[in-house]
Amino acid sequence: MRKKSFQRWIAVFAMATTLVSSVNPAFASNYDEEKISVNGDTAAAPYGMDFDGDYAVWVEESGKNYSIVVYDVDDESIKKKISSNSSKKVAPRIDRNTIVWAQQKKNGYELYAYDLKKDKERVLTNEDARVTDPEEIVFKDNVVVWKDKRDGGTNIYAIEVGSDKEYRISTGGKASHPSVYDDQVVWQDERNGRSELYQNQLGSSKENLTYWGKSKPTNPVISDDDIAFLNKSTGNIEKTQVESSKSKVLTHEKGTEELFDFNGRYLLYGSGSTLYYLDTNKDDLIKVNNDFNHKMPPVMSGRYVLYASGKTNNLTLKLFDTKKEKSKTLGKGENLKNVSSPAASKNYVAFVKEGKKESRVMLYDAKNRKTITISPEKHEAEHPVVSDSYVVYYDNDDKVLVAYDIETGESTKITTKKTDVVEGLYAIYKDHFVWVSGGKRSNTVNLTNLKKNKTSELHDSKGGIRSVAINNQAVALIDGDDDKYQDIVIYDYEDGGRIMKEEVENAKGIGLGDRFAAWSAYNSDTKDKDIFVYSFKMNRTDLLYEEEGDQENPIVSNNIIFYETEVEKGGDEVDKYVMYDMDRQRFRSPFDSEADPSEIAIGGNRLVWVDDRDDEGLYTSVLGSDDDDDDDED
Repeated sequence: MRKKSFQRWIAVFAMATTLVSSVNPAFASNYDEEKISVNGDTAAAPYGMDFDGDYAVWVEESGKNYSIVVYDVDDESIKKKISSNSSKKVAPRIDRNTIVWAQQKKNGYELYAYDLKKDKERVLTNEDARVTDPEEIVFKDNVVVWKDKRDGGTNIYAIEVGSDKEYRISTGGKASHPSVYDDQVVWQDERNGRSELYQNQLGSSKENLTYWGKSKPTNPVISDDDIAFLNKSTGNIEKTQVESSKSKVLTHEKGTEELFDFNGRYLLYGSGSTLYYLDTNKDDLIKVNNDFNHKMPPVMSGRYVLYASGKTNNLTLKLFDTKKEKSKTLGKGENLKNVSSPAASKNYVAFVKEGKKESRVMLYDAKNRKTITISPEKHEAEHPVVSDSYVVYYDNDDKVLVAYDIETGESTKITTKKTDVVEGLYAIYKDHFVWVSGGKRSNTVNLTNLKKNKTSELHDSKGGIRSVAINNQAVALIDGDDDKYQDIVIYDYEDGGRIMKEEVENAKGIGLGDRFAAWSAYNSDTKDKDIFVYSFKMNRTDLLYEEEGDQENPIVSNNIIFYETEVEKGGDEVDKYVMYDMDRQRFRSPFDSEADPSEIAIGGNRLVWVDDRDDEGLYTSVLGSDDDDDDDED
């Protein structure tokens, strides 16, 4: 087959680029690409966090669902997400290989524990427990302590997580802010009408006043025999010892300070918007951050401090190294590798992240640059498609199609195991989803209203379906698995009835734009595969562009047709990608010279692709202006 030279092909598209740029500079912004990372997957809800040196834990809120995220700091990746359901979770705490959190129920909270080694979750507290103010929960040395109001008033309770043995620590009815070290528990107590520090030992019924100095102590933190507390009178932090009347002032900032953590030597505290790390032995002070978020109390482990910055609805978690005096964002720089099956809408990108024992469907929010996992753990999830309302994917473990509601975070199975779904042969537009069921040759094309979860049969095929597409009005399909001839069929699913049916030769791939359909088929005139376009308004099919070589694999969104063509470079045939704007009637190469794209998808005029230019990654760009709210099929 005769080919145009590579230089001539470049010249043609260079001229087209110039014309487009002069008419519409916004359209020239195709190269304004963005590399997607999983930095956004560290998105934290303002319900607390913890860090034990190896793992950081926090709560993720996705629609109406809540999960506990376990992040491996050394690997810079999410280890797992646990307890994903609609029950609100707060105050996650981690010690060794166990995670504890408070989960909301009708009359308050109950405590849960998760064993990372055994991969097992259980309820810690019994039905009598009335956990209150869960932000005061402390979990250390395998003991969790909390404030409880089951007795009327508030008292401190404790559970040894290994044995599940529960202890009542205080009896005065006005206890708060517990802290634990080994088997010793201290807390703030106001049974005598003033703020005091009390202490008790696990298994003992003897609670005693442990500090009787002149200061008004609040918010104590115990470490061995040392206790740090906030002096309510001065607003500064002081240190005392168990059973003592003396204390030493540790901080001298103006205004009331906040005591976050203390390990006997190092103190983590805040003053105004500034976070400090103090060596109490040497009186060396390090400024950690000057805009930390107070709704996520910072924590420390060894030389590291975990804190949150940014607005409450868009938090970023950072880890500060007190030796290097530098912070790094959790997840920052973690390149997306082993990704496949990308899909796009105007504001979202869905894709598959391959793991050793699972494949996860992930959703990237292009506006907020946040990424979340939407498929179940330890499941093989495949072939996602996305609109701005839903993600639909195939769960290979359950053998069903699953629809994920982006607004609510809820997932719904839209097929059963008895349904023979043809994997990957489906498309989405807003809340309408077209999919194919059946065997190798005999197929049924189905249309599901995802909002109503109602499915109807649209088309029966005895020859097999090759491709489907959907837009705001129509469903288009290629019917016939014969090597030579197939039918292009378009249905109006809003008004009912068939719009057109046309026999074609060796058709492969069909897409629907705003007012047109496009597909690739053999052209007897050119003896090549060309792109054909059907106009709804004109009720006519035309050749898009006569170019030597095959034009294949069209994907369509709004006003854009994207396809592959062949050019010759150095004596070898290579694929090149071409984009055509139907409204402006202009061609454009959609990638810059450095791109090495594969697995390309388009939706809502957003392009997404896997790229191998340097190191495997996932990229996205917006193809010119997108003034309407439509988000087309993948």
